[in-house]
Amino acid sequence: MKKANLLIILFIIPAIFLAAVSAQDTEADKAAIQEVVIGGYIQPAFVNGDIEAMTKAFHPQFNMLILRENILIKYPLKEWLKNIEKREFPSDNVVVYDILNMDITGNAAAVKVEIVVPDKKYTDYLSLYRFKDGWKIVSKIYFQHN
Repeated sequence: MKKANLLIILFIIPAIFLAAVSAQDTEADKAAIQEVVIGGYIQPAFVNGDIEAMTKAFHPQFNMLILRENILIKYPLKEWLKNIEKREFPSDNVVVYDILNMDITGNAAAVKVEIVVPDKKYTDYLSLYRFKDGWKIVSKIYFQHN
């Protein structure tokens, strides 16, 4: 009986504690990732053109990968930001989005988000890494619905 109690103390209680800590970390990570995706990507890219917010949310070596006519095109962050700076963002612009899935493993995450803007609908797949200064979007692929 004493061996069973000792096993509980040595293995089961620490496992429960670690699971609780891990669940808290996961919730904090989910909240941080959601902030990066909404405040650093969706709002700036589709609503207000806030380049500073995007620069904070995206890693400098970010690439969007675009598939056109069976050819894969790399679209670096610097080029994308230049195009966003040129856009006009109407004050009545309506953007509807939904984070459909978020998967986190350690310091890596993948987010699937659906974005609907006037006359267009996108499904985006974002890859993120957690750096010392927080979560950053490192790549994106997408599908534009017709």
